[in-house]
Amino acid sequence: MTFVQDLEAKFSHLKDVAEGDLHSLVLKLEAVFNRVHLAVVSDGLKQAVSSDIHAALEHVAVVADDVRAKADVAVAVVDEADSAFDAVVEKTAPKASDK
Repeated sequence: MTFVQDLEAKFSHLKDVAEGDLHSLVLKLEAVFNRVHLAVVSDGLKQAVSSDIHAALEHVAVVADDVRAKADVAVAVVDEADSAFDAVVEKTAPKASDK
């Protein structure tokens, strides 16, 4: 896989998994990459800019994974609190036989 193909694959993957502001950032980075790739400039400049964009995409992937992990933890905490609340309600709710 060439460097350009690798970069295009990263764009594709991140566009599928990123949401909100991260998705917008990926789209903007892709637009910059496409403009540079199509521009009539030296291959050295194209490679340098592409390399910087690649590094930025790697950082976006790390941030996205971190956000996803924190969201998973928050969901687990909410689920645990919900279960604890349900257990308390079940213990304290009057039973049909008590009426």
